[in-house]
Amino acid sequence: MTKEQLAELVQPLVFAEGYELVECSVSRRPRGQTFRVSIDREEGVTVAACAEVSRRIAQILEDNPLTSGGFDIEVSSPGMNRPVWTLEHYRRFRGEGVKVQLRNPSEGTTMTTLIGEIGDVEDDGFWLLREGSDSLRLRLDEIESAHLRMDPWKRRPGRNPGSR
Repeated sequence: MTKEQLAELVQPLVFAEGYELVECSVSRRPRGQTFRVSIDREEGVTVAACAEVSRRIAQILEDNPLTSGGFDIEVSSPGMNRPVWTLEHYRRFRGEGVKVQLRNPSEGTTMTTLIGEIGDVEDDGFWLLREGSDSLRLRLDEIESAHLRMDPWKRRPGRNPGSR
């Protein structure tokens, strides 16, 4: 099974449970495959939620001919360095740190890796606020990949600092 096939199978279930499918991967081992699925939602993801989604995914995969030979499933949250790729992600994480890999350097920079904070989000991209430098406007089609660089000590609205 490919990661694309896995995503196609689990996406409807993950969405129905109220989560976003962030990433998935497939690795082969001598006695089957390991499926890794990363889920998220604005309120965060609990260990119990990961266990429930894992159980539901297993039910779907048990009867699939592409999983013959056995399989393991690992469901987790994407963590603090999660990937971001949609405008909705950039809106949700406005004010957070981000590391961006550019496809090709654009006017105003010769760097292919940029680090800064997510600023205002527009129709086709966002502003990258860089400490000690000018802000850059990046279009989504210029970005090869981007991952959050969240500060674990930063206070965020809507989060109880004493809760887990």
